[in-house]
Amino acid sequence: MRDAAERGELQTLLVTAPDRLARRFVHQTLLLEELAQLGCSVVFLDRPMSPDPHDQLLLQLRGAVAEYERALIADRTRRGRLAKLRGGQLLPWIHTPYGYRGDRQYPRDPARLRIEESEASVLRQMFSWYADGGLSIHAVAARLMQLQVPTYHGGWHWHPATVKGMLSNEVYAGTAYGNRDYEVEPRRWRGGRSAAERQRHATRHRPREEWMAVEGPPIISRALFERVQALRPLRQAQSRRNNTRYEYLLRARVSCAVCGLAGVGRPEGRHTYYVCNGHQSRVYTGRFQSCSVRSIRTDRLAPLVWDDVCRLLTTPQLMTDALRKAHAGELLHDEANDRLRHLEQARQKVERQVERLVDAFTAEVLTLEELKTRRVGLQERIRILTQQERALRQQQHHQVRLTELSSNIEDLCQAIRSGLQTLDFAGRRRISELLIDRVILSHDEIEIRYAIPLTGISPTSKKETLRLPYRTHAGVAQ
Repeated sequence: MRDAAERGELQTLLVTAPDRLARRFVHQTLLLEELAQLGCSVVFLDRPMSPDPHDQLLLQLRGAVAEYERALIADRTRRGRLAKLRGGQLLPWIHTPYGYRGDRQYPRDPARLRIEESEASVLRQMFSWYADGGLSIHAVAARLMQLQVPTYHGGWHWHPATVKGMLSNEVYAGTAYGNRDYEVEPRRWRGGRSAAERQRHATRHRPREEWMAVEGPPIISRALFERVQALRPLRQAQSRRNNTRYEYLLRARVSCAVCGLAGVGRPEGRHTYYVCNGHQSRVYTGRFQSCSVRSIRTDRLAPLVWDDVCRLLTTPQLMTDALRKAHAGELLHDEANDRLRHLEQARQKVERQVERLVDAFTAEVLTLEELKTRRVGLQERIRILTQQERALRQQQHHQVRLTELSSNIEDLCQAIRSGLQTLDFAGRRRISELLIDRVILSHDEIEIRYAIPLTGISPTSKKETLRLPYRTHAGVAQ
């Protein structure tokens, strides 16, 4: 509707009541102000509003009451749902789990929940394979795909994470839990994630004593479920990915340029290799074709990368040039700069509108009440734009310290230059974690991507980094 109004397709918007336009007072004010600026009038059918100050005051009061009603309804709904969960009258899920079917008219009624036998037999077999057959979670997923067992949505790909979730779901033993999870701020992933993925909801478990048990028809016995849960940490400790016999300098830093998957260290015969995960079975990758990039021996890749790190640290001019470019804004993403410029222009435009309102009031074109009413929405827009602008600048505020870092970088390199070649493995790995962002392997070249940490020295806190231009080398013998 807002896009259509901005394109000039709307002249008048008919709304039943103010609470049908927005359930929050601030949103209602912003929408009315925005539509008015776009030349679209808003008519409330239950009680048309005029520009009269009394009508405008009534409109604002109705918006505040609507927001209060919404909060009240949400609170009543929450308490009613908890009461039903506490009494065992409500199933604690929205989508019925694999192996069960709910009533179409009453999908969350525990009394109407039934077992779907065709899927229940698959579940019993999965628990049996894991507990008695000695299969791992990966092997269970592979066998389900080999037998062409359809998933919950009718597909063919059984991901190990799906199998793990099913083997740890206590509902199959006859007990489901409500009031178990609560929403938290989603984790901000560093790179490689879209804005939509970063905005997904994240949940955490409440203390177990706050959970509310709802009994249902069991598919497996409680003893079998407990046996599977006891076996899981033992199988996990024996997994190949948790093997600590070998040390890898570039652990969690190697990626494949062809398929985009990570490269992991793996022993093969007398040597260890960095192997692209695209070589694994399609159970993990979900791909029919294996990656074509060959594995590379760790004793050939690690020395090449470490020599390049030493060259970087013994040539401070490389980092000072990158710092100088970053200070000039040359390394910033063009899209981020454009977005920041648009936010500044939008904020300045709204600020000029506020100034014009004040001028109109001074010229006695507007009354004091009209000035206050119209300025509320504009000031709220300024606040939102300023907040977005501040959030975007926080991602780039490391530039403030770039000049100081540039003057000190040569002294830093001089201090650690003498001890580079005498460092033990732990020291080399420490420096590699701090400076190397990724090592990208392809068919004929190796690309090293550096990221200088600007805050903190912990490898787990590289939230603010300065990315240097990529450096490539000819392919190492495979």
